[in-house]
Amino acid sequence: MELLWRSFFQDAEEDRGMNRRRFKMHDLIHDLAQYVSKTDCTLVDTSAQNVKEKGRHLSFSFYNVSFFENLSTLVKANKIRTFILAYDKWKYDQGKIEELTLKKLIFTFRYLRALDLHGLNMKMLPNTIGTLMHLKYLDLSSNDIEVLPSYITKLVNLRTLNLSQCERLRELPTDIQKLVSLKHLDIEDCENLTHMPCGLGQLTSLQTLTLFVVSKGPPSSSKHCVGLVELNKLNDLRGKIKIKNLARLKDATPEFKAANLKDRQRLSELELDWNLESDDGVDASDDENSMDSLQSHESLKSLRVDGYMGVRVSSWLSFLTNLVVLSIDSCKKCQYLPPLYQLSSLRGLWISNMDGLEYMTDGDMNDEISASLASPSTFFPSLHTLFLGDYQNLKG
Repeated sequence: MELLWRSFFQDAEEDRGMNRRRFKMHDLIHDLAQYVSKTDCTLVDTSAQNVKEKGRHLSFSFYNVSFFENLSTLVKANKIRTFILAYDKWKYDQGKIEELTLKKLIFTFRYLRALDLHGLNMKMLPNTIGTLMHLKYLDLSSNDIEVLPSYITKLVNLRTLNLSQCERLRELPTDIQKLVSLKHLDIEDCENLTHMPCGLGQLTSLQTLTLFVVSKGPPSSSKHCVGLVELNKLNDLRGKIKIKNLARLKDATPEFKAANLKDRQRLSELELDWNLESDDGVDASDDENSMDSLQSHESLKSLRVDGYMGVRVSSWLSFLTNLVVLSIDSCKKCQYLPPLYQLSSLRGLWISNMDGLEYMTDGDMNDEISASLASPSTFFPSLHTLFLGDYQNLKG
């Protein structure tokens, strides 16, 4: 924002009311920025001869040059602080970096602060990663990694670990609490994760945690089984979080309350996913109690509820006055929704796969009709998109 105020950026756009902004830079400012940073920042050309000994930030195209052959020519710039190995997945079917090459890269640039290796189809990360003691930013997103080496917990200065879209990742390091500086852990779309590691709740500086997976079995039954209580001390969480496999928790109201979502005023996007493995033995009252206990702060801007098996949706939805987007999907036993027409900021409403729903409100329908006629400006005043789909019993 300071750069915007100083006219470094031309303007800013906010994405559908969320805490995501896009900034535009004027061509003249862009050219000037390139000119003044040409010594420090280098986009390596095909011959790898334009790398300067005093360079600090290096971007290397994975396919424009023979990466392994030219790596030896980069030793003269061994004090590189930023290394981005760029791979354009839209141009190439697949790219792959070999473990031997990775080890040489890590050995060559021992003073790295930022390392970007996204989208390279890596299946494993060498243990030598633990030698990059100055590393603050590590992007391993969109790779085929299944398990991270335990040596990664030696990166005590690491602030950002991006593992998003690592769809084969099964588990996080067991001693994750040793990453004492970690502020951002992005594991969005890591759908193969089976549990969260013990010690996660000790990372009290954590600001970004995009996914929390509820494990099978009761909390503390093994070193792998941790419950929602791990969220209790993460008071600085912000942005987006998805809580997955809520259906695995039965009669666990105290644990849901321990997550303390209602005090997380910096969270802007919340996804509650029950992810039923089967409909057998589902107790509607269990789900209703759990959802009541997951009440969120009124500052929330986006809420998605998926697979919930309660008969009614919690009334606290009606108090989310800043909500911009609401999606309720596959809640097949749900018969009642709280009044939603009063949500003054709501722009998008998606409700689908609700076999039990007959009416869009649990109140008197005449009251809502009267409200819409008497004061149209207060009846869904901001609604821009409405999607209703896959109903079997909808009457009104």
